[in-house]
Amino acid sequence: MSDLVNLSFKIPTNIYKKFKVVSVLTGKSMPDMIAEYVKKLKVPSMNFDEVSKTRKPATATAPADNLELKEKALALKAEGGSLSEIAAGLDKAGFLTTKGGSWHKSTVGNLIKSWLEEDAADPDVAAAHEAAD
Repeated sequence: MSDLVNLSFKIPTNIYKKFKVVSVLTGKSMPDMIAEYVKKLKVPSMNFDEVSKTRKPATATAPADNLELKEKALALKAEGGSLSEIAAGLDKAGFLTTKGGSWHKSTVGNLIKSWLEEDAADPDVAAAHEAAD
């Protein structure tokens, strides 16, 4: 086998004994036996480049200044979504936080609160809300 790295892990005693018996009977080393077993499982490998492409890149602007993010979050709120559901919706839509991570309900709550306060302080937005009501 080529391109091997050291890996330490614990397995239950009964599985170890099975691998040991097969190893002795076949003359293969334990690492070779385990590697063959894992290959037979056909576990798909992760392509982390593809995963990162599904998320929108973090922007230099703060999330509070991102109009698309604001519209999405407030739309989810208008649909009756909880802060946790809004956070999950933003993650699903691919929006990243300023640090490039996932959303938390407290962050979403703080943003929505600041947006609503800003809107209330803006006479044009307040007039538009009054006209819509």
